[in-house]
Amino acid sequence: MKPSDNSVSDLIQSVDPAPDDPLTPSSEVLRERARQLTIAPALRQATRPRRRRRLARPVLIAAIGIAALAVAVPILIPTSAPPAKAATPPTLTFKPDPRNGAAILRAMAATLREQPTTPQTTRRNGAILTTEGFALVTSESGKGSAVSAWFSKKITTYIEIGRDGTGTTRITSLGSEPHFANEADRKAWTDSGAGEGPGNQTVTESTPTDTLAWYTRPPLGKEAFLSKVFSRQPDRSTDMLLNGIAENLATTVLEPGQRAALLDNLAARSDVRFVGTTIDRAGRMAYGFAHDSDRAGLPTRHILLISPEGDILSYEQVLTRDAGNLNVTIPATISYTLYLSAKYR
Repeated sequence: MKPSDNSVSDLIQSVDPAPDDPLTPSSEVLRERARQLTIAPALRQATRPRRRRRLARPVLIAAIGIAALAVAVPILIPTSAPPAKAATPPTLTFKPDPRNGAAILRAMAATLREQPTTPQTTRRNGAILTTEGFALVTSESGKGSAVSAWFSKKITTYIEIGRDGTGTTRITSLGSEPHFANEADRKAWTDSGAGEGPGNQTVTESTPTDTLAWYTRPPLGKEAFLSKVFSRQPDRSTDMLLNGIAENLATTVLEPGQRAALLDNLAARSDVRFVGTTIDRAGRMAYGFAHDSDRAGLPTRHILLISPEGDILSYEQVLTRDAGNLNVTIPATISYTLYLSAKYR
């Protein structure tokens, strides 16, 4: 059962090492994040006999479902089970690059601005987008111990807009097999009767008004676009910029000029560092740009991976110094979102 907005926001605050810090989000902001979280406990495989399953408790939620892909907030679900060392995806490594990161961003933006805008007749039909994220869950066994596993989940979003301006969105998600820190954890997970993961599902719903507007009346001007990214809020901090990027990329195709506006904005920020080149989790070459912040409660490195062509490929969050009440080894990847494809229908 999904917790209420208030209970989830309280859980978010419970892992904040400095709840009185002026940079800590307000209760209203936390509740809004809570409404966007989808908690997906491990599911039992229906076609395979299992021992009686004990309680499977989500510990950390990151990038599950379209809404949760846009939010990455560590959550501790209190439990009487002994703490389990959580398995997390490996952190990325970067090859040092002596070039100036801001200059790289500006050069890519200049190239993008020379590319033509997609005709409205193409944009107004909708889009097909594919993303991938991960969830971390823990299962309590009957012997008083607990073990964690992480699952990746690929999500394809089909947005179809009719001639009357209404739209339908079909979301298909495919869950991976569980990943463990070691073979002992794998055996303990199986012995506990936990299931195979978040599973596969398809959901069809009406397309939200703001998503429809993106394709029928897109903000092509730089200021109008940035206002949309910042949710029309006066706070234009780097944290808000990254939140806006994550919220928009899961459901919207960016025009070249819109991508250029984002890269120019990143280049102008002194708190965004170029950390070198890497290969992302989908095997794509990328430039890495990082921003360190504890605004969400724990010291976190936010990493954007950008292709040489100026496409935003991935967004990751890594705990760098303090895990709070989360039983993970620092540094720990607490979320990643891969933007695998985005094209008009």
